[in-house]
Amino acid sequence: MKSHVAILRREYADLLLAGTKTIESRLSRVRGPAFGKVFTGDSVFIKQSSGPFIARATVSEVLHRLIQSPQELDDIRTQFDHAIIGTDEYWRSKIGSRYCSLIWLADFTTQFTPPHYRRWRGFSPRAAWIVGPTRRLTNG
Repeated sequence: MKSHVAILRREYADLLLAGTKTIESRLSRVRGPAFGKVFTGDSVFIKQSSGPFIARATVSEVLHRLIQSPQELDDIRTQFDHAIIGTDEYWRSKIGSRYCSLIWLADFTTQFTPPHYRRWRGFSPRAAWIVGPTRRLTNG
């Protein structure tokens, strides 16, 4: 299992914590760090853009999908926007996206120790999603 940091604008983080937004979407023209690297059971630390960590959640479901046509992006919007809560501006900015990661989050907590994510391999201060190291499961 891995830990991740999702950096979000405060309004989207608030919607996640309120349970109104249940899917965090990552759509991009290039293969982003979330694509193919987020799995059910992983932890996601929610960090406010230019602000503090505000919550930790568990990935309850994930869908990674290559988008091969504008119609497929429209289909994703039609099927999932009720849980993504994307604005028209958001969806317009995603035109031309080829990679889609839909991440269902559950079991939010505000009681947690923030990760030392700046030490993670591949960290960039401009990243919106950061993949952490694999956690090894230990007995005892």
